[in-house]
Order: sequence, then structure tokens, then C-alpha cells
Amino acid sequence: MVVGLVALAGCVACQAHRRDYDSMTPEQRTVHLEASIDIEAPLPIVAKFMADPCNEFLWQPWLREAVMTPPSDGAGTRRYYVNRFAGKDIVNEYVTVTFDDTGLTYETTAAADVQATGGTSFRSLAQSNTRVTLSFDPQALGFYWYMSDQQTTRVYRRSLAARLEDLKKSIEAGNYEMQLRDEGVTRQVSEASITCRKSKTSR
Repeated sequence: MVVGLVALAGCVACQAHRRDYDSMTPEQRTVHLEASIDIEAPLPIVAKFMADPCNEFLWQPWLREAVMTPPSDGAGTRRYYVNRFAGKDIVNEYVTVTFDDTGLTYETTAAADVQATGGTSFRSLAQSNTRVTLSFDPQALGFYWYMSDQQTTRVYRRSLAARLEDLKKSIEAGNYEMQLRDEGVTRQVSEASITCRKSKTSR
């Protein structure tokens, strides 16, 4: 999930959107974002890493809490996130729509600050490498009173590219549990859900 980008959109909780936003159709508000990166790890390792909500803290800098219900990913799984951005807690929730060995698609619930759809796909490459493609379609155009549509699109694209670089570094570094401890992330697992939290004092 592209949590950081929705957190970016959620910053509008403390800003007014442009006057024309309410009169725009969902299609007019939506910007399509898609980017890929090649990771030096086999597909099963990459997919397993990305299925664990706790690992999202290693490549989503604004994330403070993640809850996945039930604790295994699949169609109908809900992921609830709290992001800390611009001094505000931004809450977002996704539901997995489709899920298989090649990736997943998702959509936000009505509780999300900005409605969006998106997906993650995996492709095996030579030498046990994996190409990860993230797509994200937020209804963000017009949402920021201080940015044009072109500026909004540019900011989102830069953020998506940066998150993919962080994802690549985290997976290729290995020792994921050690990375999580270094980031101050704790994990609670029950039959109903996985809950991951990051202390506010951690780096």
C-alpha cells in the first residue's frame, strides 16, 4: 500500500481545498501514478516482506500505526493506518479487492481523507530479481488550495519514487526484525489481527 502518499493527501485536514474541488467529478479529481523498481531478491521474499504490515514502517516514513484484519492478506482484508504528517494524525483505511501470487488491488473506505484505488504487482526477473510496480489513483487534484494540478501530480510522483527506493533498500538489506527494532516498531499478533506501532521517540 502507498501509505505515505495518502498521508500526504491527508495533510489537507489542516488546509482548505480549492473551491472547484466539490464541483469536480471523481474522474476530474483523479491523478494516475505508477512506478516500478527492480529489487535484488526473489519474488517470494519480496511478496512476503510486503504482506507484513509491520515492514511498511521501513519504507513509509510517516507511518505510526498499522492494523491488518485478519492477520493474513487476501481479498477482503482491511488495513488501517495512522500517519503523522505536518503535526497531525491522519487516518486511512484500505480494503484488498483482488489478491493472488502476482499482486493485489485495493480501494480506500469511506473513512479515508482522500478516496483512492491502487495496486501492487510482482514480476520475476533473471538472476532471482523481482520487479515491483506500484500504482495509485488518488482523487487529489484540486484538493490543495495552494497547489496547481501540475504541482500536485509532481509532488505525488516524487514521493512514490522515493518510497520505492526506500522499499528496495530495506528488502536488500535483510535482517528485517533488526531493522524494525532499530526503528522502534512493536508487533502484536492475535487470531483477529496484526497491530504494529512505532514509538514517537524513535528515529
